[in-house]
Amino acid sequence: FGVPHPTGYPLWTLLAWIFQLLPLGNAAWEINLFSGLCGALAVGLTAALFSSSTRWMLGERVALALQVFEFPVNGWSRSPKDLPGVRGFSGDAQWGEFLAASKVLVNLLPLTPQTENILNRANLSQLQAGGYVINVARGGHLVDADLIDLLDSGHLAGATLDVFRQEPLPSEHPFWRHPQITVTPHTSARTLRAETIAQIAAKVRLWASGTPPAQLPGVIDRQRGY
Repeated sequence: FGVPHPTGYPLWTLLAWIFQLLPLGNAAWEINLFSGLCGALAVGLTAALFSSSTRWMLGERVALALQVFEFPVNGWSRSPKDLPGVRGFSGDAQWGEFLAASKVLVNLLPLTPQTENILNRANLSQLQAGGYVINVARGGHLVDADLIDLLDSGHLAGATLDVFRQEPLPSEHPFWRHPQITVTPHTSARTLRAETIAQIAAKVRLWASGTPPAQLPGVIDRQRGY
């Protein structure tokens, strides 16, 4: 299948949040402050339990987009990875260190039994104070009540959520009314038609030429779940 692109979603979410923090009036001073805020917001990407998987491809694209604005970028994966400009963390042993080093958390993880409810109070409370959560993966990663409690306590400054446990999000859900939560309708990853068709056609050609299915790019490991 073709790979969608959520690159712009976390980037523009962060930029919108930063612009809300800027006072108006002095353009030159605002530019300097903007650069300083970007440089102080370490962004942690959990694009991760990955090897050469689709989720890592997405994470790499998001990381590169963030680097253009000089955001410090951290990345967490199940096994060590090396991406230029990204401070890498891996495995359970470095999970807490990764969270503590990050002010903003962008979740791009696949949903598996191991990652379900991973965005819970115990983990999100390890983010730097005044942190921000962006979830563009799956609603099952997030414990809704824990997020609201951390926002109300002041430990987290806000969250932008594109995915939910139940979609469409029920009208009575507290996310709709919380002033620090921005809700979007599962639109973060727009599939690019031309690129998607090219990817599918290339895989069909490989398969037709005799490439074993297990060797085709993007094959899912059913035991891992991604």
